[in-house]
Formats: sequence, C-alpha cells, structure tokens
Amino acid sequence: MTLTTENRFKQNLYGEGVYINLVTIADAEDISNTQPLFLDRPIEIGIKLKLEIGREFQPEMSIFGEFEWDQDTNEIIGWGSAFVLQELLYKLGYKGPLNSNNTIPQEALKNLIGKQFFKLSYVSGIKDNGDLKYSNWNIIAATDETPESLANRFHKSVVNGYPRNYRPELVEIEKEANIESVPNQGVIY
Repeated sequence: MTLTTENRFKQNLYGEGVYINLVTIADAEDISNTQPLFLDRPIEIGIKLKLEIGREFQPEMSIFGEFEWDQDTNEIIGWGSAFVLQELLYKLGYKGPLNSNNTIPQEALKNLIGKQFFKLSYVSGIKDNGDLKYSNWNIIAATDETPESLANRFHKSVVNGYPRNYRPELVEIEKEANIESVPNQGVIY
C-alpha cells in the first residue's frame, strides 16, 4: 500500500470514546420476528446491515424497534421505538410504505445496498481481553448531513439518558493503564 500525507490522523472531535465513520451498505436483511440472544422477546421490526468499511471484513449493524400499539384495539398506531428504522429507510432514499402487514418491503432492502451513511460508535464497556468495547448507535446520519450533527444528536440523547451504556470514563482509565504499563526509560538528552 502506498501511503500519503493527505489523510492525516484527526483528533477525536466527537467526544471521549465516540467515533464516526462513513460506511457503505453491502447487504441488508430483514430480521423482523427473529429472536436474538440478547432480548427476551422477538424483534418486532428490524434490519441487519452488512457494512463495507474498507477492510478485509464486513461488520454487521442491526437497527430495530417496537411499534406503538393501541391497547384497546391491539392495532399498530405508530412507529414507537422503531422510529430509528423509519429514519434509516427515509434518510437513505426509501419513501414508500411498509407492506400491508407492517413488514419491510423487499424493494426497501434492495434500495439500501450501496448507500452510504455516517455510523457512530461509542465506548460501552471492556472486553474479556481488557480492550475497550464499542457499540453502534442505532441512529445514523445521511451523507448530506455532517458527522458533527450526528455527534451533537448523540450527546443530546446521552443527556436524556440514552444510550445507557455509554462509558466515556473507560477511555481515561485505559490511557492511565497504558501509561503505567510502560516502564520509565529515563530522559535522553
């Protein structure tokens, strides 16, 4: 690989332990009505995206939620927490309705492939090996928005208590641990 001086390392401008990257959707899969291991009930509506990030692997990102239901009629009356999926579809160009049974149309899934968006990751814990663990935020920014606008939205959401697992203090703890693990070599003049 030929290196260049043009793509310099940028200081993290989005907050402690917050990173934003431009990604491309390589594949999109409907995961509605599936039962993930980390939830105690099936996903009402959701999408799993395979992302092209310019590396040898393609990470996955899931965006899902629950509809708002009328308690008397047991009918769907709004997007509820699935607004994040509505927003993703809309921002990436799908402006049509869901299927009549409120499932994701195949057309919408196909429309997503090749689309780009800004993805925000944040520090959320520590892995078993001691490295920092990062989670994807389930809200995205389209390419006509700025990464800074996504970061601002994230920090406003944190003030309101979501996501609850954002742990910026772990970045400082890791920095201190790395400094302490390097033996003092003395000063060379």
